Amino acid sequence: MLVYEITKEYAPAFDDFVAKYILAQIDKPGFNTLGVVSLMGDEHYGSGLLQYYVGPLIEKDTARITWISVPEEEQGESNAWSLLSEMMDRTETSGIKRVEVALTGEYEKELKEYFYMQDFTDRTDTMPLTRTTISELFTEKLLAVPETNSLCPISKASVSEVRRILQSLPQEDLNKMGISVEANVFSLMPQISYVYHDSNTDGILLANTVPEGGVILKLCRAIGSNPVKATLEMVGALGRKLTGFCISDTPVYIPLVNPNTETALRAMNPNIKLHSVWKGELINE
Repeated sequence: MLVYEITKEYAPAFDDFVAKYILAQIDKPGFNTLGVVSLMGDEHYGSGLLQYYVGPLIEKDTARITWISVPEEEQGESNAWSLLSEMMDRTETSGIKRVEVALTGEYEKELKEYFYMQDFTDRTDTMPLTRTTISELFTEKLLAVPETNSLCPISKASVSEVRRILQSLPQEDLNKMGISVEANVFSLMPQISYVYHDSNTDGILLANTVPEGGVILKLCRAIGSNPVKATLEMVGALGRKLTGFCISDTPVYIPLVNPNTETALRAMNPNIKLHSVWKGELINE
């Protein structure tokens, strides 16, 4: 078996066992796609695919596996191991310090033990994540929350205003979520993030896309005399933006900052379905 770097023209060879949105990422900046190609007679066919991302959506010197799968008839043939081995060789050569992966639902059940066998360990230096979907989080009632002049997209806010709000929040929480007061949040999350300010309340919502598909609501916090109103306005605005161009089952990842996070989510939708996310990592020595 041979491992190749897969380009767009060879994507159809893998479309019977790889999600369409993963194949659509091939050749996009930051995405690296490796495929195992096997030979049957005189014909080559795809028998495993791994995609990983290195870029501004995640931490510096880190690679994140966004997909790994092998067709059922090829399982047990070391195809996945060959893909991981090739990826590790490439990331070590390029100076990557950490390889990370996030699994949820059926993928967690199927793959977590495999990653443990490949020397991945639980990542505990960041907040635990839960996953839901756009339709579960942004109910009709939430989408109907009216906006006021107190709310504006972060792209229209000043750097000093954003940093003033971030500085007022617990720095330990920001560190665990990988948010720096000095970070250029405008370059990473400008179109789906918001700030809120009136005479008595400040709020900030930072959201971003994630390499494996979907959106992460990295931070939603309001302080002052009316934090509930500010939160509902910010989340409602985000929901209207996302439902305008995303399908209903697009995943939304939410850090569990404290026990109140899940309580707040269930207050917005008592029937919301939440799924735990396992985060693993492998440190390059």
